[in-house]
Amino acid sequence: MPSTRTQRAPTEDPSLRTNFGRLAALGLSFDLQIYPHQMEQAAVLARAFPDVRIILDHAGMPISRTEPSLATWREQMRHLARCPNVACKISGIGAQDHHWTAHSIRPVVLGAIEAFGPDRSMFAGNFPVDSLYSTFSRLYSAFSELTADFSADERARLFSGTATETYRLGSAGRPGPVPSG
Repeated sequence: MPSTRTQRAPTEDPSLRTNFGRLAALGLSFDLQIYPHQMEQAAVLARAFPDVRIILDHAGMPISRTEPSLATWREQMRHLARCPNVACKISGIGAQDHHWTAHSIRPVVLGAIEAFGPDRSMFAGNFPVDSLYSTFSRLYSAFSELTADFSADERARLFSGTATETYRLGSAGRPGPVPSG
């Protein structure tokens, strides 16, 4: 059984790798919650299993918001985004920044979209955890404000299209191919 504690390189867990390839045959995706220092290993995993859809949770957990830390996070995000079977879920905003504003989350939201593009990025809440720091309405408004200059198609992808495609929400759960990037 895979460990539930945070490991330096959880993607190297033998039981995870043994079972990971089974996901594609079952038409399942894998939500991966990792930190920036673990993204290189996640890219190795994504390349080893190109038929498995991987969703990077919480925009890759950019906990530190100092400019040097954000620069490292952006670099790691670009590296992981080179794997076409990986999408990015922009979520968990309140858990990472308890007093967030649209302005304070701008670098993370736009940095994630810049790395993965609207076709592989999706907005999400992390409720009920996020309810400690926000409301759904406030979160939605911030995402809307930050993407006000995006095209209607890009916004549609971010607010629903990418999630619908990635999680196959419109396909009644039928297995399907990994969306091409």
